[in-house]
Amino acid sequence: MSHGFLSMAAALASLIDPVPLDINKASLRELETLPGIGPATASAIVDFRESCGPILELDDLLGVPGIGSETLARIAPHVTVDEDERLPVGTEHWLPVSDSLRAPLLRIATLDVGEGDAVLLSCPGGMTVLVDGGPDDGGPIVPPVVTRLVGLGIDTLGAVVMTHPHEDHIGGLVEVVRRFGVGCFYDPGMEFASPVYESLLETIEEAGVPYRLLEAGLTIDMGSAVLTVVDAGGASPGGTNEGSAVFGVTCGSFTALLAGDIEQASEVELTPLVRPVDFMLAPHHGSRSSAFMPFLRRLRPQFAAVSAGRDNPFGHPHMSVLEKYASLGTTLLRTDRAGTIFLETDGDSISVRTATRG
Repeated sequence: MSHGFLSMAAALASLIDPVPLDINKASLRELETLPGIGPATASAIVDFRESCGPILELDDLLGVPGIGSETLARIAPHVTVDEDERLPVGTEHWLPVSDSLRAPLLRIATLDVGEGDAVLLSCPGGMTVLVDGGPDDGGPIVPPVVTRLVGLGIDTLGAVVMTHPHEDHIGGLVEVVRRFGVGCFYDPGMEFASPVYESLLETIEEAGVPYRLLEAGLTIDMGSAVLTVVDAGGASPGGTNEGSAVFGVTCGSFTALLAGDIEQASEVELTPLVRPVDFMLAPHHGSRSSAFMPFLRRLRPQFAAVSAGRDNPFGHPHMSVLEKYASLGTTLLRTDRAGTIFLETDGDSISVRTATRG
């Protein structure tokens, strides 16, 4: 059999069974050869690679405009991911961990409030800020957030900040405003029909608490730490969760991210904008709708906290989410198992402890 014939046979075989494209190296023209991928979507894939980092698993492509589950299924047999691709962010930003710190400059308490969010930020000698207030279980029992704040010896709050007006984030804030001195209340200002939200706004007005709408870039100087509004939230075509405000916290070399209940659409938009963090509150209580992997890879948190109720009916946190954080080496803690989660930092190192519920 001649050499020429063998070469022709190999060429024909490659047409019948083409070599899969490396999705991270394929050119625009090559991408356009994929089934269902036109010039606009091919360009979107390239933009995604440049802004969000390398595609490490094919499901990452679901964050590309124009690619849904059906399109992904059609192109999956024709593309591949180089196994040698590395995570876009390493662990160089992770800080040394200590059993205890002599002079912490910032304390972050992810409060055990059941199925909801409430995070207390405090700087010794500076300001104390409450982000969200968890649910109100109703009846004569005070909301869990009030019990936690009293237990921590809190009687005044320099500021209260809410991410969005769902009851599991603001239900406890009505009593917080009534019972504690509040320096200023910050609201993303969504139009949201809710008796709880209406009651909260009325209580703020009755108590004479200064009220301010959030703005992107707004900072709250807490003394030895700063809270920054990364995204002011508000009306979103994706719904109330997607309209959650997002906050960053810095203290020396330490960084944190609090992102309310944002879901994948917001995570896709934020991925090119966020920077690595040492701590984050897992969005939406660890829901599988809120763990877009390129977003988590870009953050590469050293520690993460899931605020969820014990035996909650939503299955929070979802097992797939736990696996994603584990794949990044993140130490993940859960209020449904550990109670309130306390993190302290002096700006150069971290100390973490939990308070198991009785």
